[in-house]
Amino acid sequence: MADSPTGYKVWDGKKNDKQERSGAIAETRKYDKKLSNCFYCWNNKRVPKHLILSIGDFTYLTLAHKGALTSLHCKIVTIDHHVACTMVDDHVWNEIKLFMVSITRMFESKGKKPIFIETVRNVKWQNHLVVEVIPVDFDAFDEAPLYFKKALLESDSNWAHHQKLIDTTVRGIRRSIPPHFSYFYVQFGVETGYAHQIEDSVKWSKNFGEEVIGGILGLDPDLWISPRFLPYNQEVELVKEFLESWKKYDWTTELDGGRY
Repeated sequence: MADSPTGYKVWDGKKNDKQERSGAIAETRKYDKKLSNCFYCWNNKRVPKHLILSIGDFTYLTLAHKGALTSLHCKIVTIDHHVACTMVDDHVWNEIKLFMVSITRMFESKGKKPIFIETVRNVKWQNHLVVEVIPVDFDAFDEAPLYFKKALLESDSNWAHHQKLIDTTVRGIRRSIPPHFSYFYVQFGVETGYAHQIEDSVKWSKNFGEEVIGGILGLDPDLWISPRFLPYNQEVELVKEFLESWKKYDWTTELDGGRY
C-alpha cells in the first residue's frame, strides 16, 4: 500500500503483481492436480485401456466403464484434457463428429440409433470432455426428442434467466452455446439436437440425461445413482462384440498405424 496525494491508501502495483502471481500458481497447481486425478486423460494410468475401441489423433472411443444404460453404451473422449465441445479446436471437433457419424451408421445396421449426451455443469471445474453414446431401439429414439424437450423446458424453473431450450439442429452446438459457458447438450443421431445453458451447476443434476433416457426405457435409477462396474471378463466380451460390428465403420483404421 502507498499514500496518494489525496491521503487515501492506494495499491502501488507491487502487491497486486504478487497477488496475481500467487493466484496463477495456485490455479496451476489446482489444474495439475485435476489432471493427475483425471479418469480420462490418456496418459493417466487410471484409464481402463482394455475398454478402448478406437484411437484417433485427438480423441478415442471407449466402452462405458460403469453405469452403462444399455448394451454397448460407449463414450467419445478427448486424448488431452479438454473441457467442452464448444472450446476445442476445429481438428478435435472434427474427430468427434467423425466418431458420431460412424457410430450412428454402425448402430443403425444393428437396428438401433444412438443418443449423444454432453454435460458441462461448470467449466471452472475443468472436468474432462466426454460425449456419452447411448444406443436405443428405433421406438425409444423416436420418443426421445419429445421427452428431452419437455424435461428441458421444465428445468431450472425457479432460477433460470436464459432460454431453456436451444435447438441446435441448424447451427450445431458450437454456434449455439458460446465458449466458456456451462451447458447440457443432447443430439439424436446425426439429426436434431437440443442444448440448455446451465446457470446453477449445484442444482443441475449431473445425471440429467441418464434420468430422461432412463424414464423412456423404464430403467432402474440405481443404474446412474449407484453405478456398478461389470466383471472384467464381461467387459472383455462386450469389447469383442462391439469391435465385430465396429470394424466396418471405424474411420481410425485409415490413419497411419490404424489396423485390426
